[in-house]
Amino acid sequence: MTSRIIISVDDYGMTPGINQAVETLAGIGTITATNIMVNMPYIDEIVEMQHKFPNLSIGLHLNLTQGTPLSPPEKIPTLVDNTGQFLLLPELRKRIVQNKISATECATEIEAQLTKAQELLGQRLDHWNSHQGVHRFDPIYSQALKLLAPTSMKTMRTHRHIFIENGQAYKPYPQNITRFGLKRIGVELYYSWLSRRASQNFAQPNWLLAGIGKSTTDILSILCDARLPDETFEIPTHPAVTTDLLSNTSMLQSRIDEFHLLSSTDFANCIRTSHELMNFQNL
Repeated sequence: MTSRIIISVDDYGMTPGINQAVETLAGIGTITATNIMVNMPYIDEIVEMQHKFPNLSIGLHLNLTQGTPLSPPEKIPTLVDNTGQFLLLPELRKRIVQNKISATECATEIEAQLTKAQELLGQRLDHWNSHQGVHRFDPIYSQALKLLAPTSMKTMRTHRHIFIENGQAYKPYPQNITRFGLKRIGVELYYSWLSRRASQNFAQPNWLLAGIGKSTTDILSILCDARLPDETFEIPTHPAVTTDLLSNTSMLQSRIDEFHLLSSTDFANCIRTSHELMNFQNL
């Protein structure tokens, strides 16, 4: 056996530069999945792009923290600011803690995004996750599980992390508390619980591949030489060929760096010999 890796690209539809990165990397074969933001201005490009790459997994990237919602703002007042835009993540999290986010309103917007995604892609959708990881929190998570379970999306992004350090993968189990610390162990136990909640309806990779204090580019750079267990992994990435039209994000140069690495001949050659690439349908 060998380790099997999904390399996925988030934020399809946000800008032409992100969409172009997905198409270029899918053509090279260094990514195996992309995740669509259906409330973004360039989302319709996915309709044509899907036919070019039949083996590319396409998933719904639920978004409740950026841009204009698909639902009328008056129907989801706890999710938007006074201009009708989604709350930014810090404010959303604050309101979740204060129990000021309506489960009914979450369901309304999730259903609107699901309907739009199905109009664009139908049964081609095979997995789901969320922008900025908002499916870590209730009431968003519970509503998403309920609404998405009956769909064609039978797989999803796991919450659980495995960490690379010095080329070796370490699982954040309690016996490794001296390496990770009590706080990280506690967070990962919570993430494991979240993943178990979904396991009845959704298959998931075993782990998200990460590194404490490391960027995605760092992880990708050492991936070919990393010693990974014979399990399944996802690496979420955010490449773009240009940062034009990107706003309200701290991820600018990192997107360019990720694209350059993922599109390099050296990376393409090494990843194919060191690990097995897979998509969500293979789960």
